Amino acid sequence: FMLVYEVSQGAVYPGFLFTWLAAVTLADIFYYSFASFAAQLTGSLIVLPAVYAILLMTCTVVEECFIKLFDIFLYGYAPGARKLSFLSPPAYFEQKVTVESNDMFNDMFYDYSSIKPMVCSFKGMGVLAIYALIGLLFAYLALRLYKKRRMETATDIVSIEILKPIFKYCLAFGCALAASDYFGGSFIPENAPNIEKLAFILFVMIVSAFIGYFAAEMLIKKAKTEYPDIPLRILGYSSASVSRINNKYRYKCIMKFRNSASFREMMSKLLTDYGRDKSLNDVAAYIDINPDTIL
Repeated sequence: FMLVYEVSQGAVYPGFLFTWLAAVTLADIFYYSFASFAAQLTGSLIVLPAVYAILLMTCTVVEECFIKLFDIFLYGYAPGARKLSFLSPPAYFEQKVTVESNDMFNDMFYDYSSIKPMVCSFKGMGVLAIYALIGLLFAYLALRLYKKRRMETATDIVSIEILKPIFKYCLAFGCALAASDYFGGSFIPENAPNIEKLAFILFVMIVSAFIGYFAAEMLIKKAKTEYPDIPLRILGYSSASVSRINNKYRYKCIMKFRNSASFREMMSKLLTDYGRDKSLNDVAAYIDINPDTIL
């Protein structure tokens, strides 16, 4: 509303407003599509923001860590322009997407009679358009993954099986690199011999890699149960077709399973434990295997 008001008062040129709207729209197409893609890689809403941020910024962070390590061990090393920033869109946008304007405020400070209208030029619309197209590709990949992802992975840290070992090794490598960068810059004296620096960095990297690997193992490892090998898909609770009888509400939970002896044993134990819970005396539960109709 404020922008519309400013345009109506002549404070903002409509052309600038439409340019801003186009830029924000293109950037949002990429970010939203990429977030949709990241959401298919994990089934945890708590982990999703971390996965999204890591995927967006990993390349730039890794490059910076290597540059700092090279600066420690390579005498006379002079880092040039960042080569991988295009793989981290937020950092790349900061470099390539800019707004330039004339120096109106300096004119006002020196001579009020020479005030000129602000002239702005936007640079980087082509970059945003390219990333918006890449975002549409990520949206398509997200849709494909969504259709192929198994329902029982909905709460897994890593929902695609083939990515689980990749996740463990990447987390181990990331921990090693981050620890070497932090401890190498903070705890190594500048005048220490290179061999001592190298030994210390290698020790820190090895320890951190083990910590990262086992942390990843713990994150993606499913909780052990008494029946870990039973394939099971559950469609969440919903109201029954006849939702109320004798002032009691009815709900159903549909499960797809393999009708094996171990599954029947598990369901029998579940009903037994349910009957022992006195807090559920007013709630009746029953199991109907292969029902003729789903009520």
